[in-house]
Amino acid sequence: MTTTMTTTTALTTASVLSWLQAQGFAGTDFRSSIRIRHGRFWGCTRTPMMQACILGRVDLCEWLFTHGGAAEAIADVGEFGETLLMLACMENHLNMCEWLFTRGAAADVQRADDSGETPMYIACWNGHLSICKWLYAHGAAADVRRVDNFNRTPITWACERGHLEVCQWLYAVEPQATLVDLTQRRPRTAMLSACACNRLDFCKWLLAIAGAAALQAHEVPPGLMHGSKKISYAPYTPLFMACEMGHLEVCKWLRAIGGANDVTTASYGCTPMLIACQRGHLKVCQWLYAQGASKDIYTPNSQGNTPLFQASRNEHLAVCQWLILRGGARGDVMCHPALFQILQAWANSVVRTHDLFYGVVLRASVVASRRLQRRCFLPRLPRDALQRIGAMLGVVCGQELRYVREFSLSCQQQQASAG
Repeated sequence: MTTTMTTTTALTTASVLSWLQAQGFAGTDFRSSIRIRHGRFWGCTRTPMMQACILGRVDLCEWLFTHGGAAEAIADVGEFGETLLMLACMENHLNMCEWLFTRGAAADVQRADDSGETPMYIACWNGHLSICKWLYAHGAAADVRRVDNFNRTPITWACERGHLEVCQWLYAVEPQATLVDLTQRRPRTAMLSACACNRLDFCKWLLAIAGAAALQAHEVPPGLMHGSKKISYAPYTPLFMACEMGHLEVCKWLRAIGGANDVTTASYGCTPMLIACQRGHLKVCQWLYAQGASKDIYTPNSQGNTPLFQASRNEHLAVCQWLILRGGARGDVMCHPALFQILQAWANSVVRTHDLFYGVVLRASVVASRRLQRRCFLPRLPRDALQRIGAMLGVVCGQELRYVREFSLSCQQQQASAG
């Protein structure tokens, strides 16, 4: 406090006006306002007092409060209902929170903005544990269980943002209420949020405190409509979330603890394989294939689009090539026009490379080996010896080559029918 007062007395009207000008305020009106972009608030109005709170300038706030005729600014509220205390909590300025509390903002500790969110929500959202504890000790204890306009509580916000320490603290002060929120709160459970954030430590903590309930799937709201049709989708599972976000280690962990026994279970009309292909997560696709989801490379989503079509539409070239090599382009499966020509050129190149290698190198090697056998009485080379050499050199052969040939032929047929 001594440091703050010393800094405050060092301020002059000229220095404050210089600061106002640097921040974009015009003139000498300490109650003027400007529009800026701040945090989650877009194009919002900010007064000098608000801007000082955002920057953590207690000295400026004290000067404006005492000398600038802005004492009433303590009660300033932004366009979205945000108070000065909320702005200080958002930026993790504990000293500013304390100053505002002593200057008449005590009632704002539990005040909510237009979204129903209090300073406790904002502190949890941003992961400011020290602010959370201060608010809890100064009258915001009930806000730990409060539900905002989005049907979320502070702990669900903290989960979605991956703030493990904040969640652990909230669970410690309100274990029963927060446990219900962690396992049942919508629009998604804490485990889904942890999987989305790639927080394996978070996932393990949730499993430790909630057990199997933490692994439950997210149920689709009843009566959900798509156009004029009622949607009847399978639950959104933690594995599906991890596959969608491309978090391979989380996928492996879920599989290891029994939380992903069926890697082919569809959610929201598509399989984990399809969503991984759609998002371009090649390593996840390969892992799912090895875990028993090999047939899902053909399985379409509820709109009839296959993994190859979704991957090519989003221009994930490596995933498309992997799918073709695994047979994901068999039959009438088509790729999106975005990558049609590129994939066709790649397939033709694969076929030409194979034919060149086995049409020239293989024949020359057979002739050379026969001459060598006659001279040195060496045993005959195995038939697949050069095939193995070709595979080591990256030459596609075997079943993969047949799939590529089929795709190349299919592309030619599509071009011919279009022409």
